[in-house]
Amino acid sequence: MRRCVAFAVAAVLAVSPASADVLFGDEHLATFFAELKALKTGTAKHDAIVTVWGDSHTAADGWTSVVRSELQGRFGSGGRGFVTLGKPWKSHGQKQVTFANGPGCEGRSILDKDADPDGAYGLGGAFVQCRGRRAFVSTTFKEHVDAVSMQLGGGPEAGTVDLFLDGSFGGARNLHMAVPTVIPWVVHVPAGTAEFKIQSHDGRPFRAYGISGHRRETGAVLDALGLNGSRAENLERIDELHLLQAVARRKPSLLVLAFGTNEAGDDGDLALYAERLTRVLDKLRRGQPQAACLLVGPPDRAERVGDHWETMTRILAVSDVQRRVAREARCAFFDTLAAIGGPGTVEAWSHEDPPRAQRDHVHYTWGGYTAWGQALADALLGAFDKRL
Repeated sequence: MRRCVAFAVAAVLAVSPASADVLFGDEHLATFFAELKALKTGTAKHDAIVTVWGDSHTAADGWTSVVRSELQGRFGSGGRGFVTLGKPWKSHGQKQVTFANGPGCEGRSILDKDADPDGAYGLGGAFVQCRGRRAFVSTTFKEHVDAVSMQLGGGPEAGTVDLFLDGSFGGARNLHMAVPTVIPWVVHVPAGTAEFKIQSHDGRPFRAYGISGHRRETGAVLDALGLNGSRAENLERIDELHLLQAVARRKPSLLVLAFGTNEAGDDGDLALYAERLTRVLDKLRRGQPQAACLLVGPPDRAERVGDHWETMTRILAVSDVQRRVAREARCAFFDTLAAIGGPGTVEAWSHEDPPRAQRDHVHYTWGGYTAWGQALADALLGAFDKRL
């Protein structure tokens, strides 16, 4: 049996995360902070975009929505950011956005082995593939949008799609190409437009990679690109050129990897894990060499041992590996586990009323994700203020 570490609830509750040093290497965030400063002084010429790749903690846009809100409250909003166009899996949902698929549409991702032999999965590692005259995908923003940028898949079999803005025809696009490729489509929209629907015009197949909502004003933007059950190494299934082009199109100011919870349940060699994590990080950075980078460590995770729950020893080891990889790659590292209270937190939070952790001792409730996101936002903004 894997060795575990038990911690008393009282000890967890005594921890004061605010007094702990939880953000390391913040000097590597200098370029990102410079962009935030430009937003603050009104001299920015473009948005400061934070793009987060992660697991289920990120997929639900829990902690990320809190960081987004704090950044936008301080530096203004540049828009909701990049999300899926359509629903790549049944339970998919995020804050301030809704998704829908019509008949003939199916979501696929890097977690589906060989879903795309060419490795064309888009920026977030997921897409919706559609076929048939009634096929459609839609994304509805619950906040103000002045323009959208869509990423659609074209190729030899693709045909024409129609765009509908709140049900009204907004244009058509021919996706037929000699070779498979990603086709960007930027559309400026009337005030108040909320729903963006792409529908097949001729019944031929099309692919939807994603859509980003923009505002006329410059500001902070945060993309939450999470997949339930994913690990950092899954991003290696995306073709390198395809991913580099996707990152280059997005132009993030800060690249963030937020994995580790699922890796904590693996038995693989930690040295190999470090190598894979480094490769993924390097690949993303080649797409946007000017961007700063941040690794966000996993929160507490526990497993049942006899009649009680114990924090997984491996969650500590995974966090240590991420901190070392970040240091060697000249990236910042945020110690989520320490920031939320240390080992034993997930067990303690699961007994609160209302609980901040779910009874599976893996996932958190909205209260838990709020605490996580606030701790990260406070650490980032605190480091920013020190450098003003």
